[in-house]
Amino acid sequence: MWRYSLGVNVSKKNEIKLLFFENKCLSENFEGAPTISDFSSQYNSLKEAHRTLTNTNTDDILDFFDEISKKIIERDGVFQKKFSEDGINFLTYWFRKNFLKKALSESIRTDLSALDGYIQLDKKNLITATPKGIITHWLSGNVPILGLLSLIQGLATKNINILKISKETGMLIPNFLHEISKINVKKSNNRLIKGSDICKGIAVVYFDRDNTNAQEYFSKISNIRVAWGGMDAVESVMNTKKQYGTEDVIFGPKKSFAVIDKTQIDSERNVDLLCQKLAYDIFQIDQRGCNSPHNVFIEKNSKLGSKFFAERLSIAMKSLASKSPQQYYSSLETLNILKKRTEYDMFYEAYYPESLEWTVLYADNSSIEDACFNRTIFVKTFKNIDDILNECSHLTQSIGVAMEEKKLIKFARRAALRGVDRFPKIGTMTLYEVPWDGMYVMDRFVKWTKINN
Repeated sequence: MWRYSLGVNVSKKNEIKLLFFENKCLSENFEGAPTISDFSSQYNSLKEAHRTLTNTNTDDILDFFDEISKKIIERDGVFQKKFSEDGINFLTYWFRKNFLKKALSESIRTDLSALDGYIQLDKKNLITATPKGIITHWLSGNVPILGLLSLIQGLATKNINILKISKETGMLIPNFLHEISKINVKKSNNRLIKGSDICKGIAVVYFDRDNTNAQEYFSKISNIRVAWGGMDAVESVMNTKKQYGTEDVIFGPKKSFAVIDKTQIDSERNVDLLCQKLAYDIFQIDQRGCNSPHNVFIEKNSKLGSKFFAERLSIAMKSLASKSPQQYYSSLETLNILKKRTEYDMFYEAYYPESLEWTVLYADNSSIEDACFNRTIFVKTFKNIDDILNECSHLTQSIGVAMEEKKLIKFARRAALRGVDRFPKIGTMTLYEVPWDGMYVMDRFVKWTKINN
């Protein structure tokens, strides 16, 4: 299971910040976190902790996660007080036992007891799902909470997990892990599941992007490298030296859009319902996810017209903005939005408030626009489905759909062959599902071993 590679040490001039280790957040702020020049001691401690995790029953791990989901939604609880503004709420269902149990079953395609030991495959063979070992997760800085998706799956498959976070993330992840490690669950037989046992195999570190020694060290001790982020970030991980057999799971830059068939907007009521659902998809984490829509294509010759849809969408956006304050801003994105507002005011149609809370930009053409983020949506039109297929590639993550079923299945088949991963209904685009990015991630986190009788 393990591949030891301790010959690579991190020199003193290339320090690592240790932010979370042995169930403790090690500082109240990023600057005060301890620095280390060598990770070998922590490496050995993680291996020791792994023995406890591998001996923990999968059902106990799922019960622990389920308790986390309950704690997160407690109105006056610590998680709402500390993390509600950081987007933790929309990931609550990933901690729920029913969801995670189903996700695990789909991923490993056999009985979950295979994660706890050998099970009978047939009359002659036994099989088990063995954790790969060490998973190092390189998390993005724009929406760090998404990195918990791969961490949850790494824990559910009983792996050691090292999280390399961005400086922009601050102490969000270490503080969150510190809180969940304090959670205990008492089973019906009075047996106690300790969060400290499950989380002891987690470490959170930071090192500068130019610290190639640290980058290579963590790459070489990893059995799985998970990379989240933009092209530069994921390619930096992919291009770092690794041991033979180390696998990469990449969640890189992808784009998503929505498509609406004219039959789905044949009344004002249907238009308003779809606009509300689409606005919800747009507002989730301010379009920071690869599954967030930035363009919506309306089929031409609809009963009420595509411009009418854009107008009603602006009303839905305004209504939702009053309940959901914006969280993410950047000067570059602000400049891009102002430029696009000016362009569309001059040549097309634009709907927006005095602030930058949201923007709807409408043009009667099928040209896809680059993402502006910050709740900015381009409403476009299409004449036939080939207009949409021409915009599909392996970099298209999700296409939100409002379409008749037969037409949808035919379209999805053709779009999938061009590289598209998923076709959720509008209103559910920003759900994080299994499979994700075209793969069953938890299956990638285990190795299948077999005994022949």
